Amino acid sequence: MPDFYRRVEAALLQRDVTTKCNLTGLLRQDWEQGCDPGDSDTEILPIDDPGRPKKPELVDPRQLQRRGFSCEAGRIRLLHAFAHIEFNAINIALDAVYRFRNMPRRFVADWLLVATEEARHFQLLVTELESRGSYYGACQAHRGL
Repeated sequence: MPDFYRRVEAALLQRDVTTKCNLTGLLRQDWEQGCDPGDSDTEILPIDDPGRPKKPELVDPRQLQRRGFSCEAGRIRLLHAFAHIEFNAINIALDAVYRFRNMPRRFVADWLLVATEEARHFQLLVTELESRGSYYGACQAHRGL
């Protein structure tokens, strides 16, 4: 099995959202089953831009269309915004695992739990978007956190 932190790196850089969510779940499952992280002294790459799909188009928050409950299009934009926040949270949690090595096992376990919970929330929101005839990437999203 490849070095644990190389697998975290691969999940962090993964552009396909479904694959990222699946890899995140596998990392947590392996960690909870006592996975040996291997050589935690491997090089930590400066990952300034984690993997994300080509869409949604990222824009300045002031350029986003209004979101709200008054119409179906607004509700879809609001759900899309929530999905985007959850997607970013997956990357933030994976980055914490990747960047802060040699931490206690509980630290890694907690961040992997966060990543998998955020992946689950993201997947639930994507399912809801799809039930409304939309998808993640259909709307613009903010460029910040």
